[in-house]
Amino acid sequence: MRLDKKISVVIPTFQRSYELRKTIESVVAQEFQAFEIIIVDDGSTDDTREVVEELARTHRQANILYVYKENGGAQSARNRGIVECKGDYIQFVDSDDLLSPNNFCKKNAVLRQHDADMVVSNVAIHWVEEGSSSTLNNSGDVISLLASGGSIHTSAPLLSRDLFVRGLIWNPTIKREQDKVFAFRAALMSRNIVTINETLSTYVIHSGPQISDSYHRMPQFMSFLLEDLSLLFMQDLPKPIVSRLWILRHIIHVTRRAMWYFLKRAILLLVGRRLYDKLRMANK
Repeated sequence: MRLDKKISVVIPTFQRSYELRKTIESVVAQEFQAFEIIIVDDGSTDDTREVVEELARTHRQANILYVYKENGGAQSARNRGIVECKGDYIQFVDSDDLLSPNNFCKKNAVLRQHDADMVVSNVAIHWVEEGSSSTLNNSGDVISLLASGGSIHTSAPLLSRDLFVRGLIWNPTIKREQDKVFAFRAALMSRNIVTINETLSTYVIHSGPQISDSYHRMPQFMSFLLEDLSLLFMQDLPKPIVSRLWILRHIIHVTRRAMWYFLKRAILLLVGRRLYDKLRMANK
């Protein structure tokens, strides 16, 4: 096993050139320098290309690659980035994420010890308008967290390239909460998952445009269930019996969530928005 494994960083972006600059610079500033950066521009019309090309000239050692594609969503942009990756491990970073300078150094240290398929750290969440922050703690049993409806942010896991060789992709049919779906599939496919109880990245939430702005906000419960069924019949899960029990648990979670969602919609139609909001406030 090689001690130092090259990391491919995939960053999808759409109309976020100002935020993207800060994201790229947080990657360039890593203490661990064996990486490449793939920027997938999902149809931006701002100065994203110029910003990326400028940074590529300034930081030639960072191996920054710019890829343009027609707008198709964050998942298709990430899948396009996977095609360009040459590293041993793949790190997904959104264009409003910031990596701590020791992110790759800490994760590489874990790889030296465990040679894991999936290394997961904690993520800070910062709301720009409110000026507040919190921490998404991912330490512990990642599969249990995801099977119960929890999530780990896109920048939390570092994933072995072998997972993608074996068929791991982002599901382009799921427009919202796709990070939950992807992380659950990645975790089930992983032979060894290691968590780091340290906050190594920050998810910055602000009012700027996002790739998902045009997506319909109605939950896609049928898509979630179809994804679970495809997992249920996968042939090469490392722990087939245990994994299928976790998948069944997730199916139960999604079904309950769907029932509750449609029940609330039915009540809203029956009583109207004003009375519905009063009933909600009375129950708080």
